[in-house]
Amino acid sequence: AIAWRINKEPFMERFKFIDDFRIRASWGLTGNSPGDNYLFYSTYSASTQYGYMGISGVRPDAIELTSLKWETIEQFSPGITFFGFKNRLNIEFDIYNKTTHNLYLKDSKIPTTAGYTSINQNDGEMLNKGWELMIDGKIIQKKDFSFSVNFNMSHNENVILSLPENFSLEEGNMLDNGNYKVKVVPGVPIGTFYGYIFDGVYKNKEDVIVKDIGGQPVYDITGKEKLIMQQGANGYEFEPGDAKYRDKNHDGVIDELDLYNLGNYNPSIMGGIGPRLQYKNWTFYVFLYYKLGQTIINQTRMDTEKMYNHDNQSLATNWRWRSEGDETNVPRALYNKGYNWMGSSRFVEDGSYLRLKTATISYNLSKELCDKLKVKDVKIYGTGYNLFTWTNYSGQDPEVGLTGPTALPKDNSRTPPSLRITLGVNIKF
Repeated sequence: AIAWRINKEPFMERFKFIDDFRIRASWGLTGNSPGDNYLFYSTYSASTQYGYMGISGVRPDAIELTSLKWETIEQFSPGITFFGFKNRLNIEFDIYNKTTHNLYLKDSKIPTTAGYTSINQNDGEMLNKGWELMIDGKIIQKKDFSFSVNFNMSHNENVILSLPENFSLEEGNMLDNGNYKVKVVPGVPIGTFYGYIFDGVYKNKEDVIVKDIGGQPVYDITGKEKLIMQQGANGYEFEPGDAKYRDKNHDGVIDELDLYNLGNYNPSIMGGIGPRLQYKNWTFYVFLYYKLGQTIINQTRMDTEKMYNHDNQSLATNWRWRSEGDETNVPRALYNKGYNWMGSSRFVEDGSYLRLKTATISYNLSKELCDKLKVKDVKIYGTGYNLFTWTNYSGQDPEVGLTGPTALPKDNSRTPPSLRITLGVNIKF
């Protein structure tokens, strides 16, 4: 690590308002060991299923891996520190660039002729990069009145740079209803998911005819106009009232060749704001937390608007398509058939929000009153938690957790954070 304290240089002497101004940078390598034990041994186990003349056999369980090594994490972090106006304005700005070399990858595929289907190996690279900004300002400082604000924001990206050909991380059957595709591929942020673009509802018979890139009808070898199909297990010709998915390659078939990047759960920006106001013995503090740019799959909407089985449905289904010419974005009701609720942009929403996380008001009894009560200090306070959330997201709560690189940011209407109010007294003797 190295730092340059610029404000101590002769050419900075005229800037009296600067208390401290440093440009700094650090670089380092750290190791991360594989998370499994005894990988460098060949292991065997007795088999009760296979044997010869009543004698149990022995079969191999794991292959000897003598070439495994630790992951190498290389990080470069430049930054700036600024203190000014008699320490009333403090600014910290950091950039980080962390590259993980020799990724430890589990279950990489190998030919079954080797006697195994997969091995663990070191290969590939991952980049974790971003920046963080923190500002702490004491705006007003007087004897009986003060006002300060702290603010922070950050941006982070996780991107796979390279992977071996024998390793893939992919989930989601896009030839069926209700699924989204998750893929971990080089050059794309982890957490990205794919699906179809929902373009409303087929209004009439003419609307389900396949169109070429110029918008002209497409005919089959018999001269008959081709109809949009879904390439599922048995194939399905779309009809008026069905959900309309964008035919990306204009081949008349809705399949995985028509998938689009629908976003990911990683927010573009996240951070918090904390203003603090003090007047005589009163103190008021608020903390707001925000996330911007995250994408959420509203699974509850999918479950309550699909009209596919006997589940209860939402009021939105009252506006479903019923006859040709209906202007609506809700497909017709089809019991146990059709493809009206495939993983598409229809159920994907912006999950940006601003949450009033905490608000505290407190009062300190005067020193004279404390002396009469024979105590050193008395503080009366009240704190509210999760008081309000501002968001355009239509679901219960835009805060959706993930459990792994192929997990989907689905909202199943779990109970949102509860509103809590705490009242208390602190007494020092």
